[in-house]
Amino acid sequence: MFTLTNNKIHGKLEKFHKITEDNARIIAESTDPYNSIDPSYLQYLESNKKRGRMPGQLRLRVRYGGLRDSVV
Repeated sequence: MFTLTNNKIHGKLEKFHKITEDNARIIAESTDPYNSIDPSYLQYLESNKKRGRMPGQLRLRVRYGGLRDSVV
């Protein structure tokens, strides 16, 4: 299951539509961010909580050769 909050999903999908080809596909994965006993991961969850982020929120950047994506 891939989830975005309801108030953000429309805008994100519109942005994806503008920057992709007509035959593009969104490939996504999700996991339960609370299903861990790893102390370093639990610390990461707490850090996100203090910053007002969602528990398992990640920021990814894509780089290829000398190119890099813009942060979405």
